[in-house]
Amino acid sequence: MGEGPLDVVFVPGVISHLDLQWALPGARLFFERLASFSRLILFDKRGAGLSDPVAGPAPLALCGAFICGNLDADDKPGGEHFVQTAKLVDEAMRDWGSGRMMRLFAPSAEGSLLHQGMASFERAAASPRMARAFYDMNVETDVRDILPTVSVPTLVVHREHEIMDIEQARYAALHIPGAKLVVLAGEDHIPFFGDVDRYVGEIESFLRSPITEQPPERVLTSVLFTDIVASTERASELGDRRWRELLEEHYRTVRELLAHFRGREVTTTGDGFLACFDGPARAIRCAQTLIERLERADIPIRAGIHTGECEAIGDDLAGIAVHIGARIAAMGGSGELLVSSTVKDLVVGSGISFQSHGEHALKGIPDPWTVYRVLGDEDTDRAASTPIADDRKITARDRALLAAVRRAPALTRRLAGRSA
Repeated sequence: MGEGPLDVVFVPGVISHLDLQWALPGARLFFERLASFSRLILFDKRGAGLSDPVAGPAPLALCGAFICGNLDADDKPGGEHFVQTAKLVDEAMRDWGSGRMMRLFAPSAEGSLLHQGMASFERAAASPRMARAFYDMNVETDVRDILPTVSVPTLVVHREHEIMDIEQARYAALHIPGAKLVVLAGEDHIPFFGDVDRYVGEIESFLRSPITEQPPERVLTSVLFTDIVASTERASELGDRRWRELLEEHYRTVRELLAHFRGREVTTTGDGFLACFDGPARAIRCAQTLIERLERADIPIRAGIHTGECEAIGDDLAGIAVHIGARIAAMGGSGELLVSSTVKDLVVGSGISFQSHGEHALKGIPDPWTVYRVLGDEDTDRAASTPIADDRKITARDRALLAAVRRAPALTRRLAGRSA
């Protein structure tokens, strides 16, 4: 509904009903206000309202005022207060269809007739079994790990005294880059109740405001992570002076090889590096050579590589692809180079051999990933044993001799004879 220049998709809460929601006080005003400046798109989620029944809800990742539903009071926004709130909701679930749940989420709604209508709304929107499935899904939801990866402008709106703990909203706004938190007066979680005009006004203001920050540039690149194995123990064992010398040797070798293999240093973490390459094979050969060179210097490292789209923020890189590379590198042991299945697939035909390292769940990353150990190839072995040429050590006379070799071998022999 509406013909405004903005597309606004209203994502419903636990339940919805595209038909009966128009009978709820405030719903028409809420949607008409949204549609006054936008083209408003409404839908019922799978299994709710007018949508077909399903065996269970589809997996969801919810980023907003509700970001963590597990009931461990010591490990969640809101702590014990949220645990007590969850118990109230759980008790109301047992009386599904009575309107008790709606009264928890819209306490300002008054009148027995309205409560009867809310009870009917509950029964029409979802069966008790489906409502329980939605509730269980919410309790299991925990998207804290992925909040820092959200890269779009974000508004978190929350009423100060609503049943959903305000600490959930504060946590979301703190951990989503650039998010804006707006706390409104009131106690209604459902936006149709309470001060609807103010609620929609905040949304309108946010959507109409110019986006001054340009979206980050996305680049396809191969990221390499390295770090020194057991660095804390080594530092304690060697002492400050010897540890600094070892780090300097580490830095020098890494940067020398990055230059040779045309990689770019992104950042250093003290005992490790993040670098990027325009191709995965070059990243692998650099890492293999680096592992062997540093092993000779008694500096054991591990490394990991992933290829994917990264967000280029100045000289820095960010995004899920970077997280995957870091998680894969952290799995390795001393002298190991691990890569994602993406990297393995991209270098087919390069002569590089791999061994399966198994399927792993990477923290904060959806779905398990298959990881491979790099066994090596002939190019890497040759690179490890060949000194790196330093153009700065070639004199003008050397360059003249090289040019002469290409033009006239006889002249070269005469020049070389004079030199002798």
